[in-house]
Amino acid sequence: MSVPATTVIDCRIKTLKRTFQAIAEMWEPACSGFW
Repeated sequence: MSVPATTVIDCRIKTLKRTFQAIAEMWEPACSGFW
């Protein structure tokens, strides 16, 4: 399995961004509702 390191890192960053966006979207209504 010879995948360039940059591709793996790029994939990880995209996954992290997607996860962070999902968490941020989840928390946004809760935060605005509580404060």
